[in-house]
Amino acid sequence: MLLERFYFLSRIDIFKYSGNLAICKLFYKRKARVYFMTKLFEAFTKKDWLLAVLRFFIGALFLFSGFTKLVPIEPFELKFIELGIAGWTTAPYFARLLIAAEILLGTLIILNIKPRLVSILIILLLAFFTLYLGYDILKNGNEGNCGCFGTTIAMTPLESIIKNILLLPLVIIVMVYNKKEFVFKPFLLIPILTIVAIVLPFVIYPVDDNVEMNINSNTDRVGYKFPVELMPDFQINGKKIDLTKGEYILPYFSLQCSHCKSAAYKLHIISKQHKLPPVYMVLLGNPDWIPEFIKETKADFPYYSFNDNNFFKISGNSFPKVYYIKDGIVVAKYDALTFQEGNLMKALGQKQ
Repeated sequence: MLLERFYFLSRIDIFKYSGNLAICKLFYKRKARVYFMTKLFEAFTKKDWLLAVLRFFIGALFLFSGFTKLVPIEPFELKFIELGIAGWTTAPYFARLLIAAEILLGTLIILNIKPRLVSILIILLLAFFTLYLGYDILKNGNEGNCGCFGTTIAMTPLESIIKNILLLPLVIIVMVYNKKEFVFKPFLLIPILTIVAIVLPFVIYPVDDNVEMNINSNTDRVGYKFPVELMPDFQINGKKIDLTKGEYILPYFSLQCSHCKSAAYKLHIISKQHKLPPVYMVLLGNPDWIPEFIKETKADFPYYSFNDNNFFKISGNSFPKVYYIKDGIVVAKYDALTFQEGNLMKALGQKQ
């Protein structure tokens, strides 16, 4: 109001001193400057621009969260299995539907479609993730990557809870003050976006229902003698292990391989749910990386650091490779795709 009054008086002054050209130019510049300041003030007193920024920020965060969980998706799936929220069969579908919800809500809030309803759904989703993270802390402690941004940005469960709490007021502001909606009536747009959001995770990362198979259906042969001669100094904690006697699970992991990390985390979960033979990890890479590998995957099994070309001869130049050995004979072996809880339980003769 003060700026507008000042602008009005400046116009009177210009007419008053119109006889003096220099003064007239001076006041004309002054009038233009005040006019600009008035319009700028009006723009900043309107909340539409702020709400648009908030909507874009919230939507972009949800889209980023969804897509980073999706590639790769297996750690996100395994988290639900570890916490007992979903089983080995249902977890892939549960994880993809949650990612679809994030992608859909992020897109709708950016496009300003049903902002009040979408804001309420976002609050409910944040509440679910917060409860899920709280349960994770109670069960496993505030350790490891919660998976909220996949493997792109590692966050502890507590850090992610704080992130959700900080995000909540922004969503509430949009819910309360965002009155205007998308200009077109989105009768068809909402169903189309919903279908795309649901289908997208299943297209990018399809659920493979055929990975659980008979142990003899692996592409690599089994039933042969494990080449113990290629690991003549195989010792665990200073004790030499005779692999020709007894049952063992030998996973071959590279310390910087993402698929190996997923397999190690999966093996940790399986060991908590089932009684397994002794598990001895054979690790390739800088020994200084081993503590971080174990911390990230929770695979706190005894290990053997094996930086030798024979590692590749045994693993077949691909990893992860998980062997189930009985009296020196390879009963089953699995790669990143076939290493599943069901396959291992069949090989061990245990119920799933």
